[in-house]
Amino acid sequence: MTERTKQALRNFAAGYNCAQSVYMAYADVAGLTVEQAARASAGFGGGIGRLRDNCGAFSAAVMVCGSLEEKGDQPQGRQQVYARVQAVHASFVEECGTISCAELLKRHPKSEGPTPEERTPAYYASRPCARVILQACRIIEEQLKQT
Repeated sequence: MTERTKQALRNFAAGYNCAQSVYMAYADVAGLTVEQAARASAGFGGGIGRLRDNCGAFSAAVMVCGSLEEKGDQPQGRQQVYARVQAVHASFVEECGTISCAELLKRHPKSEGPTPEERTPAYYASRPCARVILQACRIIEEQLKQT
């Protein structure tokens, strides 16, 4: 397990959402401070704003993909970014079965309101999020090896 993966898991245990936990661990790759990464990824938790849509850990991996291509912020660099995103998606689905937060949590896709649940031992025990964060980090590490 890499130090970044350990940091992502510590972030989650400290109360950050899944997207923040992953993106903060790779803040330097994105050229951001940890605080900037936390703010930039805050809305992606809970399957994007607790809508239980795309998994936040997956969304963070997609955000990292954009930082790995030298010209990713320019129209001619999008092809390389999209290729990375498609590879990340394929790996994530292969390992986790889906990118849907609702499916990962075995819930119906719907808004659960804006208030996050209290982080208790029962909260952490009832979710696959730590395992999903671990997989997202492993997939990002594979992408980093290709840069």
